[in-house]
Order: sequence, then C-alpha cells, then structure tokens
Amino acid sequence: MKIQTFIEALRGGKADHALKILYGNSPTAIESQQRRYIHAVSRFSELFPQHDDIRIFSSPGRTEIGGNHTDHQHGCALAAAVNLDVIAVVAFHDEHIIRMES
Repeated sequence: MKIQTFIEALRGGKADHALKILYGNSPTAIESQQRRYIHAVSRFSELFPQHDDIRIFSSPGRTEIGGNHTDHQHGCALAAAVNLDVIAVVAFHDEHIIRMES
C-alpha cells in the first residue's frame, strides 16, 4: 500500500474496524493508535524516502513471569499476556539487505 493511501485510510476511518479488533472499542484508543501508526509510517518515509510501497505488521506483546521453557521448568512456566504490541513498517526490495530503525 502506498504511504499516503495508508495515512488517508487511517484518517478517514477506513482502518477503525481493524484497530478496534486489535486495541479495543474506546474512541480514545482508536485515536491514539491512528496517531501511533501515522507517526511510524511518517518516520519510515523520512528514513527511507525511496520506498513508498509499504506493509504494516503488528506483533502482540508477551511476557514470562516465571520460567520460559517448560522443558527447563519440569513442565511448569507462568506466562502472561500484556496489552502492548510492536508494529513494523516494511518495504520490500531486491538488495538482500535488511535495514532497521527502532
């Protein structure tokens, strides 16, 4: 998707359904996530102006409170979900190089 098309879709409410699924139905949450995604995409555009065709990914957060492998913990591990995620803005190219900014 083109960067400007993505930003317009966010601002126009076209992504609201997906944002509600990911972040809840609160108008405050939706607005906050719209700003967050627009900021990430805008920053990507500043860093990589030659790439305008992007993909957006979200990965849910997770934490382990006690133990992280059941084989090391005799079958017991205490994990918890968190209400955070990591988003990534990516563009594909033929250079066989991954460039990353965090």
